[in-house]
Parts: sequence; structure tokens; C-alpha cells
Amino acid sequence: AIINLMIPNVTILEAVNGKEAFDIATTKKPDLILMDVQMPEMGGVEATIEIREYEKNTGNRIPIIALSAGVVKGEKEKCIEAGMDDFLAKPIDQEALFKILEKYLSSFHQQSNYSSEENIAKNTSILFDDKLLLKNIGHDKTLFKELLNEVPNQFAHDIESLRKAVS
Repeated sequence: AIINLMIPNVTILEAVNGKEAFDIATTKKPDLILMDVQMPEMGGVEATIEIREYEKNTGNRIPIIALSAGVVKGEKEKCIEAGMDDFLAKPIDQEALFKILEKYLSSFHQQSNYSSEENIAKNTSILFDDKLLLKNIGHDKTLFKELLNEVPNQFAHDIESLRKAVS
């Protein structure tokens, strides 16, 4: 859910095990794989090794980011050795995820709605164009007032939805 907020119109493909992850990687050709290390049937390390073997014949390389609780000593090194490009510890820190997306996805900068605190600080003015809104609703002043009255309720709903998405 966090990725959808960071990159609108992203398509997320979910695999429930390593075999599905391999199948998705080889048939759908995603731009990035967030690979859980602990998965049933075939773990993330094994799936990565299989994907890297398959890629030898294609010439393509999909960035694979390991996701792990990281409690086992040497797990990060094992993941990198298997062919993963990077490592994120769970629970996933939003800022760390942002940096990974920025590093591995060239399209991230064009699509991202994510704003770090630095970007928010730079944009100190928030613009509300009441004239444009009036124009877009056919200059209906009654509807305009109703919309403005609804804003606090909608913001409260959106904030609650964001809290659920983040958790």
C-alpha cells in the first residue's frame, strides 16, 4: 500500500511462494522485485538463484531487493551472494524503501508523489485555486459551499486510510 502512495499507477504483482516469484519474474518481467527471504516451497534466496540463472539466457537483469527480519547473522551477505542487489530489514522503514525505489527505478522520479520532509519544507505555500474549482463545477456556488464543508470530513477519512496503509 505504501508503494501505491509513492508511485501512482504502479502494478504490484504478489507471489505467495518462491516458485510463484520465479514464474512472475520470468513471464511478467517486472521492473523491481521485493523478495521475501522466508517463503514456502522455495525461499527467496533459492528463487533469486533461479531467476539469475534464467536471466543468463536473456541478457536482462531485474533488481531484486531482499526483505527479511534480518535476525540471522550473515543473512544480508547470503542474499547478496545469491544475486540480490540490496537488502531491506523488516519492518520496512518508509524512508529506506523510498531510497531503494529511487536507486533502482529510473521511472520513480517522474511518477513519484512521495514527499520527503526536505521537499515539504521547500514547498511552503499550499495553493487552493477557488476560481478553478468554481469553473470546474459550472460556477455553482451552492455546490462550492457543500464541497468546502465536506473537506474536513474527507481529510479525516483520508488520514485514517493512510494510517491503516502505513501500519
